[in-house]
Amino acid sequence: MRNFYLLGLIILFACHSPKKAVLTKSNSITIVKDSVPQADSTALVLINKYKKHLDKQMNEVIAESIFDLKKELPEGALGNMVSDVLIKYANRKPENKPDFCVLNHGGLRIPVIYKGEISIRTIYELLPFENMLVMVELKGEDCRKLFDLIADSKGAPVAGITMVIQNGKAEEVKINGENFDPNKTYKILTSDYIANGGDHADMMKNAVSTFQYDIKLRDAVIQELRLLTKDGGKLINQKDGRIKVQ
Repeated sequence: MRNFYLLGLIILFACHSPKKAVLTKSNSITIVKDSVPQADSTALVLINKYKKHLDKQMNEVIAESIFDLKKELPEGALGNMVSDVLIKYANRKPENKPDFCVLNHGGLRIPVIYKGEISIRTIYELLPFENMLVMVELKGEDCRKLFDLIADSKGAPVAGITMVIQNGKAEEVKINGENFDPNKTYKILTSDYIANGGDHADMMKNAVSTFQYDIKLRDAVIQELRLLTKDGGKLINQKDGRIKVQ
């Protein structure tokens, strides 16, 4: 037994590789203030020129809201405003008028626009993505799937439609005041993100037809708000019960 014990110790120490110390060398560099290149004065003048021009554009006031516009579910004044404004924009194209509008709640990127003046900068903050405005024509059976998706999502920004959410399903759906007809086709104003199946809107891939407005959502909103202000109008959007939960 003793021989086996000694043999084990010999194998243990023979297999163990001692760690080697590694010598590293570092150098410190002293940065002298005068050695740091100064900003090019010509470049700064050019940058400031464009910055002032951009700030002037972004700070332009294009509308005024009477109330705070909040992002909420199942509906909110902010989502109602954006959807209503986009419907108004689309209705100016008589050859392609939508029946209703559906947007995604997550596409609105600020929680509230406070009452008072609204600038272009605010609309860019609200809709920062490059989403395009489109219209998708769907059969009634696919519209039903869209309504149930809205119900399952606990609401969405919509216009031209009312519904009641019961047990995660859309009930009492009306399109512009008329009962939803599953045997009809409907034209839905939305973003290209939703039209391409974003946010689980897979039914959009079954579109009968698709129309491109060739304008970004935020640009359409900006144009429409400018027209509203030009005509002396102000935003009065509030929650109106277009989507209810029971």
